[in-house]
Amino acid sequence: HMSEKNIKERLDELGARLGAEDFRAGEGLMNEANIRIFAYDPADEMAVRYFVKLVNEDAGKYKGVKTFNLFDVFLDICDEYASVTDIIEEEKYSGSESVLEAIQGFADNKAFVQKMLEQGMNDAEVIILYGVGEVYPIARLHLILSAIQPVRLQKPVVVLYPGEFTGEQVRLFNKLTPSSYYRATANL
Repeated sequence: HMSEKNIKERLDELGARLGAEDFRAGEGLMNEANIRIFAYDPADEMAVRYFVKLVNEDAGKYKGVKTFNLFDVFLDICDEYASVTDIIEEEKYSGSESVLEAIQGFADNKAFVQKMLEQGMNDAEVIILYGVGEVYPIARLHLILSAIQPVRLQKPVVVLYPGEFTGEQVRLFNKLTPSSYYRATANL
């Protein structure tokens, strides 16, 4: 359980596991989805971001690991449709609700997966997703994971998740209503 270990120890362990053969092969998972949720206290965001930076900078140690900030992926998707300035202008006129609907129309879960595929998701041995909090409520993690599944098959996906994961439900920031996500089986 996360209370006994501090975030730094947990991240060190995660770093060590990223290269392990059994981890990459998905051994010990109950089902076909090699998706693991690393839930952490939202207050530890800076430590998690620092960990991501280390992974990105040390290609030797973290060979084959690719990280995706879902918020950056979102901005890349938006670029194809409208500038952020246009979106902000539009929001002034028609309000947040309708802008959110319009954005969700083109930045849907398939668009996220498509964009990550274009950016080399499937060339990686392990992918790490983060920035889940920033893309809420535009994108919902459980829907993105469901859309990733058919295209990524059994290669591991690690989600750095600012909230709690009970093994069946994820709760963003420990506050929002939980969404059931049964395919992620392993708590990191």
